Amino acid sequence: MLPPMPPVAAEQEKPLHASITFSPIHLFLPAAELAVEVALGPKLGVAVIGAIGSVTPALSDQSVTVYEAGISPRYYVIGDFRQGVELGVEALYAHASAEGQLMTTLKAEGLAVGPYVGYKWVHSSGFTLEAQAGASYFAMRGDGVDEDDSRFAFLLNLQVGWSF
Repeated sequence: MLPPMPPVAAEQEKPLHASITFSPIHLFLPAAELAVEVALGPKLGVAVIGAIGSVTPALSDQSVTVYEAGISPRYYVIGDFRQGVELGVEALYAHASAEGQLMTTLKAEGLAVGPYVGYKWVHSSGFTLEAQAGASYFAMRGDGVDEDDSRFAFLLNLQVGWSF
């Protein structure tokens, strides 16, 4: 009779260094938004965000090119970079422009900044889901606009991607 085998130690999860996610909601504009988050520690990360796309305003057949670029530092108050509740701030610069025969030249830009609370979950395979909600203050200016426009808005991010 053979002696019993020692128990196999549970495989320890490898630390994650980055997450690459995209926003399916932006596809309805249509636009493509990509975020790359880098772990600065087990409970701290920073994401760089970029998007490009086009929208067609109501009562027009001309499309407006839109792009955005931003940064989002976040701290995982419960859990860590792999799975947990995060508190963060998102700062986004947005630019829109169009030129056409029926539409006068349009150029507008804005800055949105606001805090959020979110949750991130990473499967052992690396598949990643992330959701964030908060408030954002948006200030915008543009050519042909009588005065600058600013307002508060609801911030909602839903992302799908991969972590490694």
